[in-house]
Amino acid sequence: MRPTAVAVLLTLPALLHPARISGEQCLPDVYAFQGYSFVHPLMIEPRLPGAALALDFQELYNRFGRQDQQQADENIEEWRQRFCDIPDLEDIRSVIYGYSINDYLEISTAMTMKGAVIDPMLRQNAFVRYLIRHKCLETIDYLLFAKDCEPYVTRRGDPWSPEDKTFRTQQMDQLIDKGMSVFLGIQSHYLRLRYAYQIIRLAHYSGQHQRVLDLWDYLMPKIDHDPSKIEFWILGHKAGALLALGRNVEASYLYARVFLHCPGKRESAYRSFRIKTDEEWRQCMLLCQDDQERATLYAMRAYARDSKSLEEMQAIYKLDPSSPYLEVLLAREIRKLEHQFLGLEFNSHRESNRRYHGVPETGIRSYLIALQSFVRKVNADETVPNRGLWLVGQGYLELLAGDTYAARRSFLLARETTKDKILLEQIDVFELANRIAGFQQPTPEVEEVAAEILLDEPLFKNIPAFPIFFRTKCNGSMPKTTDRARVFSSGTPSRTLKQTPRRT
Repeated sequence: MRPTAVAVLLTLPALLHPARISGEQCLPDVYAFQGYSFVHPLMIEPRLPGAALALDFQELYNRFGRQDQQQADENIEEWRQRFCDIPDLEDIRSVIYGYSINDYLEISTAMTMKGAVIDPMLRQNAFVRYLIRHKCLETIDYLLFAKDCEPYVTRRGDPWSPEDKTFRTQQMDQLIDKGMSVFLGIQSHYLRLRYAYQIIRLAHYSGQHQRVLDLWDYLMPKIDHDPSKIEFWILGHKAGALLALGRNVEASYLYARVFLHCPGKRESAYRSFRIKTDEEWRQCMLLCQDDQERATLYAMRAYARDSKSLEEMQAIYKLDPSSPYLEVLLAREIRKLEHQFLGLEFNSHRESNRRYHGVPETGIRSYLIALQSFVRKVNADETVPNRGLWLVGQGYLELLAGDTYAARRSFLLARETTKDKILLEQIDVFELANRIAGFQQPTPEVEEVAAEILLDEPLFKNIPAFPIFFRTKCNGSMPKTTDRARVFSSGTPSRTLKQTPRRT
């Protein structure tokens, strides 16, 4: 369940704050970028493919754990599915990640020796009881093999080990040979797949890149398995070997497939993607088997840190208007444009932002207009998935473009369109920002609205960004030609002054 947008915003510091950006890490804090933000990435579903690129990976880690934790969760769920959804997930986790070689040997003995006594702590585990009852010796033998491989392929190995690289590679070769010797005798094709994973992973981590490809060609045709995330774990190692051998195009295509199909490996697949020239891009596109793969390639190119993603969004929309990548890229582009435009005309730091950070970028307004045009095109299709998000995005882009009237209409339509609690609360936040951004003259009517916001609006009181945004808007962009205007420019409408008790 996603936390509410308001709850998340409350955890943020005042959003007029120094925010380091690329290339400026050596500047003193006084020159750090300073701006406003009312967009929170949880306006999109965090599990969408590539959401971490909109959230940033650290935000995703905070909510769902690091990539290795996500991969472990996928692994445990798959073990459970292969055993008829019977064992408890945490019992499976204990067996796979918590048990020692001695524990596995004790379980194996209980399967083969009648009347063998097993540790009561092991017997309490539902997965252990299942394995013993069904005499799953092949499974225990695999777990023993995987435990032998573990020190060579995970961070759990001893970093202070005096073993030299040659000796370590010899040990890994022995394990590869051991796995190969039992591979064809394994009856379960699912366990064959897992053996192939361990064998190919050993070859990868021992730096035998061509051997990885040879093992893939030998092992994978001999496995007849149902769809499995393990196949994409193996595919990631094949891609790594291709990359190490300088075959960037083939490697990048395989990384795109991993990104598409395996959430637990998306971060590493994205970070390993290497397409550097137009010719490499053309060749990579030719490898794609369907529009879903082509859309994934466009998305991975769009996720590049400094990219402007409209061209890729248009290409993805043409391939698949329902692609989940579009929602992620919409949120990402909105955040980037908010960085460029929100409060630009009244931000007291706009000159230092321009001088030290190049904000706003040259030509960025034309890009904003083009993105608005695309978003309106998407919204014209009333069957588009999650249209409420697209309407919210349209409204916020209109706010950033300075059209507060159009933004208000879009937010009203979005509210009528969506029932998503997060989006509805995000609309509340955007609407309040839009009301403040729409202040033009300190007329009695505007003062009344401002006083209501200051005195009665819970979001204004609870979200630290709003008082700062309000004060700088009043002080930075409204005329100060009258006493009323001068009071208002301080961020304190006269109605609120009247309600301040006097001392006697």
